[in-house]
Amino acid sequence: MGSPATVFDGSAVEVIPPDKTFDNFVEKIKKAYTDQCQVGGKAIEAIVRVGKLCIEARAYLSKLDNQGLYQHELEKRTGLSTRTIADFGTL
Repeated sequence: MGSPATVFDGSAVEVIPPDKTFDNFVEKIKKAYTDQCQVGGKAIEAIVRVGKLCIEARAYLSKLDNQGLYQHELEKRTGLSTRTIADFGTL
């Protein structure tokens, strides 16, 4: 016979609490990145706008207890990779 089933109680799962500031950063970054893509990704102003928002979001996230979870969620919701977000931080 097989081994007994393990019941998952969720006790080890970290949950990101609702955060309107985070949600605002996600929406602003997504819009700015969409605008950048629509102009061919080459307009300096569009690139700088996305970069500044990424820098502001990273600074905000650095103050949160569960920064890693928010970073992952930022990547997932904006479609930008960790590398892209970090590269924008060098502007």
